[in-house]
Amino acid sequence: MKKHLCFFSFALLLAQQVGGQKFDYQWPFGDGHSISTGFGVSLLDFNNGHVTVSPFAETDPEMSNAGSFICDENGELMLLTNNCQVFDRNFQVISGGDSLTPGTTFNNFCTEFGDYPANQSSLFLPAMDNDSVIYLLHKDSELSDVLQDVVSQHFYLSVIVRKQNGSFLLKEKILLLNTNMVVNRLTACLHQDGVRWWTWVAGYDTNKFYKFLIGGSAHVQGPFIQQIGIPLINQELDIGQAAFSPDATYLGINNEAHGAMVYRFNPETGELSTPQIFSYPNMNTAEGLVFSPDSRFIYLTAGRDLYQMDLQETDPSASTIHLANVSLPDETGWPIGVGYMYLGPDCRIYIGPGTTTFYIHTIHQPNEKGVNCNFEINAIKAPTRLEFNLPNLPMYRFNGQCDSGIGWGNVGAVEPEKPGQSVQIVPNPVSNQATILLPKDQSVSALLVLDMFGRMVKRIDVFDMQTEIVLFTDGLPPGIYFLNSLGAPNIAMVKFVKSSN
Repeated sequence: MKKHLCFFSFALLLAQQVGGQKFDYQWPFGDGHSISTGFGVSLLDFNNGHVTVSPFAETDPEMSNAGSFICDENGELMLLTNNCQVFDRNFQVISGGDSLTPGTTFNNFCTEFGDYPANQSSLFLPAMDNDSVIYLLHKDSELSDVLQDVVSQHFYLSVIVRKQNGSFLLKEKILLLNTNMVVNRLTACLHQDGVRWWTWVAGYDTNKFYKFLIGGSAHVQGPFIQQIGIPLINQELDIGQAAFSPDATYLGINNEAHGAMVYRFNPETGELSTPQIFSYPNMNTAEGLVFSPDSRFIYLTAGRDLYQMDLQETDPSASTIHLANVSLPDETGWPIGVGYMYLGPDCRIYIGPGTTTFYIHTIHQPNEKGVNCNFEINAIKAPTRLEFNLPNLPMYRFNGQCDSGIGWGNVGAVEPEKPGQSVQIVPNPVSNQATILLPKDQSVSALLVLDMFGRMVKRIDVFDMQTEIVLFTDGLPPGIYFLNSLGAPNIAMVKFVKSSN
């Protein structure tokens, strides 16, 4: 009894220590260049008690999930990286912060394109016992002529010092590992002591994990090597995300070969268990993985599909729920998907589009099962296009510590419409019946009514070039719906509201 009480007290104290910090209260993201043309870097801000999004900087460097960032103790953006260079919040390269991850990829991409083309390849970590020290993990991604594959060959730790005048110095770059490794998938969670961070990389096409402790007086300890489970085959894994759970007892890896691989993790010893493997539909396009704040649910993305997996469900056939198929294009006709996911300081989960569009999706109540999690497609319209996904974050929300009191602010939520001829729904909002007015000289074969999760709830066949069609909505619950057209891609999608009376 005393042992359980001590652990509970420790976990509570650690959650308060980490949750009270604001390392992730401003998220920079974007495709670089001019804001006036829909590019540049935007800022998702959780300060001041509500979520906002706004233009931030016109700059050539891109901020995607190849990069990472960290905020200061006040929640103000402090440092950023695209795995090419390290910048302060004004996008000025810090002293020693150029040529961060050297190699052929750096030479070919960083100078010309402003971004390192490797998902989850860098990660900032705060020194929990020293406000003037910031750690940066980063790994390369290179084409091996011998292996005929893209692999990681160098894993680094850069130690950055914040000077008294507010400037930064990359003081030391430590080569942690020099061997062939699985690319991408950098993530981290706190050690049980609340000071050091666990991180890991996997050997190329093996079941060998190299684990490191970052922080404390020694800066780095390891590698601690463990062989566990089935081999991680680099080409089979593809671009799937890796993440720790908020309670630091799980490590999850989403991948195309097996689906979700979930390892039990010991935050004191760093030991992993043989993984549970959860296959799910469409996992051949596996991308994002994130845990709910209470660590009960895993959310998985696969191209256009979002799934929720319940770790407490004893019936395997009932453990996975398909939440949505995201099939709406943006206003330019560009596809919107679902990509990498991160848990925010407001207890919501934010989902990148997996494409270069303006929209971010949100799960508002991720601790709830099924549709009660309140997944909102295109919840945020950013001022600038994303470069596929949001930058990489460690697991800051230890034990689910987050602030549910952060409200939903001016996030620019706008539902996309495809360019083309106009369609009208009269009246809108709709009570039980409305009239759909189609443009003349169209070739619509059917109209699809989609709910806010992208699921078809009604189909209406169109005959003989009809231009007026009656829409019956009795039986549909109140909410937001979309009307899409089959056979006429130049006709715009329309949003309508089903009222409660």
